[in-house]
Amino acid sequence: MIEYRANLVGIILLEFISLGETFVLWIAIFRNESEINGFTLQSTLLYYLLVPLIGFITKVNISKDRSLEIKNGSFSNHLVKPYNLWLTSFIETCARKIQTLILIVPLYLIVLTVFSLTITSLNFNVRNIILTVVFSTGGFLLNFIIDIFISWLAFWVTDIWSFEHFKYILFAIFGGLSFPFDLLSENIRCIFEILPFKYFYYIPISYFLGKRNINLLANDTISILIWSLIFILLAFISWKQGLKKYESYGN
Repeated sequence: MIEYRANLVGIILLEFISLGETFVLWIAIFRNESEINGFTLQSTLLYYLLVPLIGFITKVNISKDRSLEIKNGSFSNHLVKPYNLWLTSFIETCARKIQTLILIVPLYLIVLTVFSLTITSLNFNVRNIILTVVFSTGGFLLNFIIDIFISWLAFWVTDIWSFEHFKYILFAIFGGLSFPFDLLSENIRCIFEILPFKYFYYIPISYFLGKRNINLLANDTISILIWSLIFILLAFISWKQGLKKYESYGN
């Protein structure tokens, strides 16, 4: 990332351009409204400012590499070596994430700090920050498990691009990336709350903003553990059955 500096600068510019577009949209929406379902213009803009910051932590994209290796047969190189591929994939994901966090996140923290100083109605405290870190980490681990499960689907299909794309659509709609759940009606929100995608954006951000009822902490913790166990089981079954089906030629 340091060597390809132009690419790094491009990534940063694209993030801020995308953020700027979102800000313009919500400024227009709040032009004739002072508050929408408990969100003011400032708190809404802060929510969207936190979206990419939390996303840097929770995003995982290891399935692209693993599936390509299965497709071209180079996956065999992993199978003949004395290391755990699951652990290797996790360490590789963490290494990439550390690069991003070191180089890009400080810029967001500066902007976030300056922006937060202009908002007096929000209550930030140590508990909220700790819960945000905990659930962001939990969201990252859950996302990794889901992504590694998608990786093993490459044992059965030629290209898993459609599964990856569908995952990002689900994250955008049901994860809180496109909008906070607070803007939804209660009936629709119940559906969003059941699904596991809320842990990738909405839950960490809501705890940070102090908009998540602390009484839901136990439910949120149990829910993320249950979903993690479900996807671990699915990934393990796919791994075991996929190895029986896997074939490679010329590698």
